[in-house]
Amino acid sequence: MAENKIESNSIDNTPEESPDEESNPIFAHSLSRSEEAKERAKVGAKQDDLDKNKKCKIDPNIVEKGLKSLDNPVLRGSFSLVLDKPTLEFLENIAKMAFKEVIEQELFDVTLTSDYLDTIHLSTDRAKVQNKRSGVYIIKHVETGMCIVGQTTNLKKRFNQYTSRSTNPIFSLTNKINKELYVAVQENLQKNLVFGQFMQRYVAYCWVDKNKKPINVFSLELINQKNYLEHQLILALHECGLCYNTNDVAPQLVESPVLPDPSLIGPAPLGKVSSTSFPLPVVGPKRGKPFKVNNLYFLTGQDYAKYRESLSVSNRKHFLSMPRLRLKLCTNSNDSNNSTRYLSDAEVQEAKNKNLFVKPTCAP
Repeated sequence: MAENKIESNSIDNTPEESPDEESNPIFAHSLSRSEEAKERAKVGAKQDDLDKNKKCKIDPNIVEKGLKSLDNPVLRGSFSLVLDKPTLEFLENIAKMAFKEVIEQELFDVTLTSDYLDTIHLSTDRAKVQNKRSGVYIIKHVETGMCIVGQTTNLKKRFNQYTSRSTNPIFSLTNKINKELYVAVQENLQKNLVFGQFMQRYVAYCWVDKNKKPINVFSLELINQKNYLEHQLILALHECGLCYNTNDVAPQLVESPVLPDPSLIGPAPLGKVSSTSFPLPVVGPKRGKPFKVNNLYFLTGQDYAKYRESLSVSNRKHFLSMPRLRLKLCTNSNDSNNSTRYLSDAEVQEAKNKNLFVKPTCAP
């Protein structure tokens, strides 16, 4: 009954940037967080499971600790005043299943040849869609097990935001990205890895109607449903020491259509940020450079994405998605004879002189 109730009223009335994602503290020793995460998680591996990627699993005792933390009814707090018992129990079951499914997946070392990780829709997500859909998500660092939890009105857009903001070589105080996550991503970018190789995206639950269509109804109850599920997942991961959301353990209860008082959200002390808290930005000749795909030349990834989008479905299959293309470009960066690669400065100038670069409105 609780599930039907959620389906019939599902909404998203939150701003595109979730307060929980903007209110994380900045740690003076962020550089060592990824290493500390492995120790806190007590990661152990059986000899039979070891392979070239050094796969391992998180200690089952750690998993059990996270699950038990969700059994305390006191954690419902004020949500019990705005959500009925069947709905609370339904969301709690979703949280337990999603947490267990994510945390039990093996950790592994990432190399330059590692595959790009596609978004995983957990068994708790019946919709299996992302674009313009409201939901709760988890992003996990596959080497350390550290996770970020959030909610959004558009899952696909939010995942893209994480990619672009965390890989931005110039950190800005106005960049709405979890600071610990940013540091972890920058560390791996310095190893010439791609975001999608070491950050696994999960959809825990998506609020849609019976036809899997997006719902945009202004209902405080449904906002609180999203907040409660997000809160439960953060609590479980925080208990295990595997959560980037270290300042988001207080529930965000919506009692009116007005946004919560910022003082209740607990924003990060941005004024105390030191540039030494973050690793050196990733810079180099390959970032943001023009490239070629077969016989087509592109100045930017945005031009490529627009061109690909203009193609018919059948022709589009011959062109990689932008994340996969970035991975291939990095792989071929030292192969000057490859048909899909970054262009040298001389090639860029020659292509400009010959007007070879594809314009965004070009037809196939």
